[in-house]
Parts: sequence; structure tokens; C-alpha cells
Amino acid sequence: MTNRTLRLADVDVPEVDETGEKRAKNVLNGLIFSNNSDGWIVFEEKGSEISGKLIVTVYVRNRRTSEIKCINEIMREKGYIPDRNKRF
Repeated sequence: MTNRTLRLADVDVPEVDETGEKRAKNVLNGLIFSNNSDGWIVFEEKGSEISGKLIVTVYVRNRRTSEIKCINEIMREKGYIPDRNKRF
């Protein structure tokens, strides 16, 4: 399997070494790797960038409730909303 860098579709998080990058990474890791997640993660490919990053929508399942959550939606609810004028 080839390692690929991913970008969440329709979510704007700071790039590496930008202000807020560590906080955004911690939020994302907490959502994906929480104690309630059972490791069931689905990536829905939306496209790719010139840089080679794969643009994805990510879903995880809650271990206790079997509820499936869209990580992209949660990140937008937390304020990581893309600026439509920004070019990725």
C-alpha cells in the first residue's frame, strides 16, 4: 500500500507550521482515534490535488452505539470552514 497525504473535503485546517495546526491535528486525532471509535474508518475519495494529496470524506463508527459520523462535518461544526476564495 502506498502512503498518501490526505486533505479533508470541504474543510479548511491550517497547513503544517501555520498557526493553529497543532490544535487542528489534535482535534482531528481525537475524533478518529477516540476510545469510542472502533477503528472502522471509511475514506470516500472526492478527487486529488496537483500536489498529490487525496481529497476525502472520512467516516468513523462509534464502538458503543454503532453510529456512523462524518469527520468532515464535525470539523466544519468546530469552525474549520473553508474560505471559498482560498485556492488549495
